[in-house]
Order: sequence, then structure tokens, then C-alpha cells
Amino acid sequence: MTQKTTIIGGGVIGLAIAYYLAEQGVSVRLIDQKTIGSSCALGSAGYVSPSHFIPLAAPGMVKKGLKWMFDPESPFYIHPRLDMKLLSWLWLFNRHCTEKHVSNVKRALLSLCLESRELYVALNQELNKPIDLVEKGVYVLCQTDKGMTHEREVLADANQLGLKASEVSRETLADRYPSMDFNIAGSVYFPEDAHVQPGHLIESLYHSLKSKGVELVENCEVTRIECHGNTVSKVISHDNEYHVEQLVMAAGSWSSQLGQQLKLSIPVQAGKGYSLTLDNPWELDTPMILSEGAVAITPFGKQIRFGGTMEFSGINLGINPRRVKGILKSVSRFFNDFDWTTVDISESWAGLRPCSPDGLPMIGHCNQFENLIVATGHAMLGVTLAPVTGKIVCDLITGKQGRVRPEIDVRRFV
Repeated sequence: MTQKTTIIGGGVIGLAIAYYLAEQGVSVRLIDQKTIGSSCALGSAGYVSPSHFIPLAAPGMVKKGLKWMFDPESPFYIHPRLDMKLLSWLWLFNRHCTEKHVSNVKRALLSLCLESRELYVALNQELNKPIDLVEKGVYVLCQTDKGMTHEREVLADANQLGLKASEVSRETLADRYPSMDFNIAGSVYFPEDAHVQPGHLIESLYHSLKSKGVELVENCEVTRIECHGNTVSKVISHDNEYHVEQLVMAAGSWSSQLGQQLKLSIPVQAGKGYSLTLDNPWELDTPMILSEGAVAITPFGKQIRFGGTMEFSGINLGINPRRVKGILKSVSRFFNDFDWTTVDISESWAGLRPCSPDGLPMIGHCNQFENLIVATGHAMLGVTLAPVTGKIVCDLITGKQGRVRPEIDVRRFV
């Protein structure tokens, strides 16, 4: 019989792992330092994105980051500090920003995204509460000819990999969405993308776990993890301790700190993202990505969410208003009818994305401990890859799968 599994981390990854384990009849305990589900996914764009088959670590990222670094409203920022872990991570990240790396991993990443999308279709039927899955694709909007040149390369890459994508002119978009005044050179449409309402997804998974008898432990900060030899034995909080048979570390940006307690170096950096949810000013029902502005736009019925930025400032959820204004200014540059100065930014949200040095998740067994599995490093693909991550970890624990594919195996770093 499969041992009871303790999962540290009640974000969308931990919830998905718990869901698939509970479906297989495994006894599960899910622990979170705050309210379960109050993670970086909650205020995210909610994208389910096969179109994101190019990892974060890609050619040009370092150059782009250096260019943006000193602009307080740019999509990218590194808080200057003497942090050896950050410096080591940046060194590794830079090493992976190559055409060879992208070529080696893009097919695997696309495969995972497509599998996860199919799992979402199934979840939409299985879960009792709606997750608001919308299968309408995504438009990537480019303001410049240079941006379109790059996006055409992505389009060609997608088609070569078997993913549908096509170029859509500004005029065609204007006909499809007459309520919007586009200031763009053109766009590329990825019809196989989808999106969910992340808050509804989290709520639906949470209620499913409750109904299946999963032990949900909230507001419980893990202060110590004990081990005996190569076996993790206890998880200890301020006021309780839990015996461990099988442990899954799905703590997102906090995974590095938890790993230290087991003398494991898990190279994850927190990349802060911001979002703002407003009344939908347009008749828009399909997500749009503003390429040069690095902004994601998601319609949720009568509301719309603008999200973006990648800010490396440590474990820090503070809101920088200039970053939020930078997002809104980008929107106004792409749409002539959007006045960013009228927007109230007091309800802005921030979350921490766990970023790995090569832009791919880190999943699987650690050699150092026979009963430890890690699942972190999903960066901007947390919602996209949650179901497939849950399924992979479930299969590892129940013995249906021996190991994960090398591109995402945690042992490439740990």
C-alpha cells in the first residue's frame, strides 16, 4: 500500500499533486504556511499555454534584462544586493540562454504543456465547481516590425513542432474586436492555448480535496525538517510536528529555504509578478500578450486582468507602484483608447514565481533521500503545468512511473 504523503506547499502545484494522489486513494496531508491556495497562481493570468514552449532561459534574455534593469517601470528588475545564491543562479541562467539549450528542451516543454492542457479538459468535467476553462487561444501582439520578425520565428518554430499558429494582421484584429483601438504592427494567434480563472481553479481543487478527506493544514510554517540517514522523518512547525512517510516539497519560491534544512541546494529564485484586475473596458473574450511590453491580458467575463514584470528582489511581496504603472503604460501604448492615468492601482496584487536557472521545472526524486520528491521551478508556467506535474508526481509515488524525463529531472541541479 502507498505510504501517506505529506506535501509542503498549498499552491496550485501542491493542490494538483494532492488531487491526483487522492484520486488514486493515497492518504494525503497538505501543509501551507498561509491559507491554502493563497499563492502566486491566485492573481496570475491563468494561462494554459502550449505557446510558451520557449523557456525563460533563452537567447537575448540577459541583454534585455540589462537594458531594462535601470528603468523603474520596466518589465524586468534585479534588486542590487550581495547575495551569493542569486549571483550563482544568474551565472547558471546566463549559461542556459543559448539557442542550443532552447533547441534541446522546446519539444519536451511543448509536450508537457499539451498534456497538461488535455488534463485541464478532463478536470473541467471532473471537478464539481467550475474552473472556467476557456479554449479560445491567445494573440501575441507586436508593436514594432522587429517584434513581428521575432514572433514570426516563434510561429515557424511552433508549426515545425506541430503546434498551430498563424499571423493575424492589425486590420483583421480590428474587425474582430471593433471596441479596441489597436496601435500595433501585427500579431500571431495560437489557437491551442486556453485559460482558466485561477481563483476558481484553486477553490475547486480545494473543495475536491476536502470532499476526499485530504488533511488540510493551514497557517503552518515549517520551521524544521528532520531526517534519519537517507530518510526524511519529521516535519516540524512552531506548534506541531508531523511524522513523514513520503514527503513532497512543492513550496514554490520557498523551496530553496526548505532545502537548506536538508542540506540540499535547490537553485530557485523568486521572480515577483504583479497584476491588476479591473472592469473590462472592451468586448474582449480572448487573452492577449503584449510582446514588447511583456504584459499578459486575460478577460474574465466582465473583468479583465493585466499582469507582468519579473522582479528579482528576494522573498518579498511588497508592491512597487512604479512597476504596476509600467504595466498600465504598456497597455496604453498598445491601445490608443486606454488611459492608464484613470486607473486606481490600490488593489494591485503580487506573487512570487519560482524560477529555475534553465527555465524548466524541477521535478522528481532526490538521490540524497529515498522518500523525498521535489516539484518546483515552474516560473510563469505554474498554472499551465500544474495538472501534468500533479500526474507525474502521483505516478512516481504510486509506482506507475520510475523517473521523469531528463529535461525536468530535479537531479540535473540537486
